[in-house]
Amino acid sequence: MNIIRVKAFPDSKKAYIEQVSDKALRVFVRDSAQNNAANRAIVRAVAEFYTIPENKLRIIAGHQSHNKTIRVLE
Repeated sequence: MNIIRVKAFPDSKKAYIEQVSDKALRVFVRDSAQNNAANRAIVRAVAEFYTIPENKLRIIAGHQSHNKTIRVLE
């Protein structure tokens, strides 16, 4: 599990995660996309979902897109 594909939904009414497949998630966060808040919330949510420390996750593609690629560092 080195790469996780994420479809981001910032400004959602409720924060939750839907698992689409083994390595694909739909992440709904309440934070807005302003000042990178949604990206930080997405990393935090994915880390909690997989029980991985936040510092082991990096967004490697899609910083300004709804479709993001997150790498799990070892």
